[in-house]
Amino acid sequence: MKPIILILLTFNSSFASIEIKNLIKKHALKESTISFVAVNTVTGKDMASYNPDLPGPLASVTKMLSLYYALSTLGADKRFKTSLYYSGKIEDQILKGDIFLKGEGDPYLTPSQLMNLAYSLKALGIKGHEGKFYFDDTLLAKSPRLSNIGLEDQPDNPSIGALSVDFNRFRVFRNKELLPQLGHIKLKASQEQLDVDLNFKYLPKEKAWITSEKAKKKYIHDLPSRDAGLFTASYFRYLASLIGVKVTPPSPGVVPKTARLVEEHNGLSLWRLSSLAIEYSNNLMAELPSMVATQAISKKASSIADAAESLKIFLQKNFPEAGFNEASFENSSGLTSNNLASPRVLTNFLNKVKNKKFESRSFWSLFSINGRSGWISKRLIRPELAYRVWAKTGSLHYVNNIAGYYLNSKGERVAFAILIHDKKMLELLKNPLSKKAEIARRGAKAWSRKSKSFTDALLLSWLK
Repeated sequence: MKPIILILLTFNSSFASIEIKNLIKKHALKESTISFVAVNTVTGKDMASYNPDLPGPLASVTKMLSLYYALSTLGADKRFKTSLYYSGKIEDQILKGDIFLKGEGDPYLTPSQLMNLAYSLKALGIKGHEGKFYFDDTLLAKSPRLSNIGLEDQPDNPSIGALSVDFNRFRVFRNKELLPQLGHIKLKASQEQLDVDLNFKYLPKEKAWITSEKAKKKYIHDLPSRDAGLFTASYFRYLASLIGVKVTPPSPGVVPKTARLVEEHNGLSLWRLSSLAIEYSNNLMAELPSMVATQAISKKASSIADAAESLKIFLQKNFPEAGFNEASFENSSGLTSNNLASPRVLTNFLNKVKNKKFESRSFWSLFSINGRSGWISKRLIRPELAYRVWAKTGSLHYVNNIAGYYLNSKGERVAFAILIHDKKMLELLKNPLSKKAEIARRGAKAWSRKSKSFTDALLLSWLK
């Protein structure tokens, strides 16, 4: 007879047990790797554990680590600027000189805020432009993609750099027209079937997207930009044209010291950005603050990889006993299956930062709340359970995680981390255009439902 592995949970001197193998079997997760641990932050005792030292892909759970790093390095009130400058003279409503748009890593610049910068030109009496329009995104190293994971037409994997707008995404209307209509982005129709599961394919040499007549027809498709700085500058030029200000096509450059400031937009505070990044699990809102924090330390334009390396060094230095030596980081958002750590490492971190404040604001108050906010707003929603789980989720195809705190019946915080992944399926997805990867992608939603159901059943047993 095979032994049954039991998890013992202590609540008010009573004991409850879960037959973990039966729970795994019930949710059809026998092929998946599951690890978790829950630690009472008052007593320091394990409340539950199963493979607690087994590393797993973190996915967006990474964000709670990278945002802590950015907040610690830059401060809660750090704001990211986007500035507009000009040189030369204005004669008869024509600017005879150059225009400069400079970014400092704001991950949440909106089209309306960019329009406000464009309108500041009109307020100077400018309607036409004879000169160059430069975009300055030299503060950070830019990349055409956040990660090599997944298909190229996924909107959550756009380009990144010091200049960004609208999360560096644009739209395609009925597979035919661009929204907004930016001159540097081309869209072409193809008679051929694209690679598996692709509706749009990017051609880097032509700087064009192609779509097939056989592609899925949708009213609106969201697509990622492939040059964040050029995209933002082109967006600015387009918005300026709508208010009667003609600006010449953009090109990369650097703002000279002699240029005059037209307008400066101060973005949201890092604390507010961190709150939004946790709630909506936005990748740019995690990557850019981490890159800016690394730039502030190194004094040079940092890349995604630089920030990931600096993040690990920071965690090792500030939490020497947590176990981050065994962790690995490829980026700061978790849009990769190569960010790895164990549940024990995560709960060690959570236990250490349980009382950490940034000015008057507690770090743990950033987390999503079950029954109320973020990706757990509709989970464990029963009135007697709501508001008792404060956590960050993390999911990819065949990865489903959650880490944070839950409140026990005494009001004590219990730090916990639950990591679930299917290693075999993740290997298949490393070749995203293969037929096997296509089949795996189409089964990912069903796996996600099963793994979430397992996680909620486990949390429910703890909360009871």
